[in-house]
Amino acid sequence: AKIMAQALVPVLLTGDTDLLSYFLDVVNIIRSKGEYALVSPLTALSSMLESGQPDAGRKFLAVLESGFSQAMSYNQCKQLASLLAQACGQFPDSKKSWMLAELNRIIRLDAQLAEPFIQSLARELGWLDPPGLNAFVTTAIQTYKRNRTLGEKFVSLSSQVALDACLKLQRVVPLQQIRHRLSRYLQASVGVPLRIRSISSAPGENRSAADEPAAFSDGRCVYLPEEIGIGDRQTNVNLYKMLTRLEAGYAEFHTFWFDVQKWADGLDEEARGNV
Repeated sequence: AKIMAQALVPVLLTGDTDLLSYFLDVVNIIRSKGEYALVSPLTALSSMLESGQPDAGRKFLAVLESGFSQAMSYNQCKQLASLLAQACGQFPDSKKSWMLAELNRIIRLDAQLAEPFIQSLARELGWLDPPGLNAFVTTAIQTYKRNRTLGEKFVSLSSQVALDACLKLQRVVPLQQIRHRLSRYLQASVGVPLRIRSISSAPGENRSAADEPAAFSDGRCVYLPEEIGIGDRQTNVNLYKMLTRLEAGYAEFHTFWFDVQKWADGLDEEARGNV
C-alpha cells in the first residue's frame, strides 16, 4: 500500500488513462515475482514522471514488462530491479527515451543481457545516435540468434567485431575521445600552457549549453562541447580542431595580455593633455 501510495500519484498527475492502465498491468507482472521487486523500479519511474518525462516513463514500463515477464530466480529478480532503476538514473535525460527503447529490445531477447548492455552504454555505445544504436542492437540480436556466445560478446563490446561495428556507426564525437589529440596540437603550436576542458566544467554562467557547438577560452583553458554530432564523424572531428585553433589563437597572439584598464587610463591621460 505504501509503495502504491507513493508511485501512483505521479502516474495520476499525468492525466493519461492509458499510462495508468499500463502502469497497473506492469505492477501486477512484477508483483507476481514478489513485492520486494517493486520499490526500486517504481521509485525510478516516479522520478522520471515528476521531472516531466512521460515518454521515458512509458518506455521504462515496457522494459519492466519485458524483463519481469521472464522466468527468474529470487536473486535474479532482485538484481534486475536494482539494475534497471540505476540505469534510469545514469542515462542522460536527452537520450533516456530512445536508450530505454533499445534496452527493451535487448531485454526482450534475454533479461540476462541487460547488465552487459547497460555497461556498454556507459562506454563507447553511449556515443551512438538513435539510428546508430538501433542498427547496433539489430546486429546484436541477429548475432545472438545465430550464436548465443558471440551475441553476448557483441552486446558487451568484448569482441573486436563489436568494437569495430560500434566505431563504424559512431557519428557523435565525444570530447574525451579526441582530447589528447587536441592537447598535442596546443602544445606544438601555441607555446603556452593551455588545457582542454569541457564547457560543463567551466565556472559560472559559461556552463550553460549553447544551441550550436561553441567554444571559449579564459587564457588558461580552452573549453569545448562535451560532444559534437552535427555531421558525420570526420566533420565533427574537424569542427573540434577548428574551434581549438580559433581559441588557441587568442593565447598565441597574446590577446589575454591586453590590459583594458591600462588602455583606459592612457586615454584619460591623453584627454587631459589635450585640454
